[in-house]
Amino acid sequence: KCDVTFCFSVTMWIHLQHGDSGLRDFLRLVSQWTRFLLLEPQPWKCYRSASRRVRKLGRDDFPLMKTLQIRGDVEQEIDSCLVEECGMRRVDSFGETQWGRKLVLYYTGEGELL
Repeated sequence: KCDVTFCFSVTMWIHLQHGDSGLRDFLRLVSQWTRFLLLEPQPWKCYRSASRRVRKLGRDDFPLMKTLQIRGDVEQEIDSCLVEECGMRRVDSFGETQWGRKLVLYYTGEGELL
């Protein structure tokens, strides 16, 4: 098991490529691997921008984009999954990155909290 796992700018891509169940499966799996998870969840506006960029290139949109049930407040859905389904605790939110995304720290409750 890892002490700390960093997940920056990956949740949207996992979600777009593997759907709602793939995102939840990833969150469940990573929560089992680590004591602390520092996550940068991507908001829905990032999904729309990625979709627009793909279409602008003349390519088909992401195949699962229209089937996603987790929309709008993706960050809240991720938080709910980690806290309610995975049993992690939200320690704190650390402002925003240069792209306006939050950094959120979660803790499994194992061992001492720093």
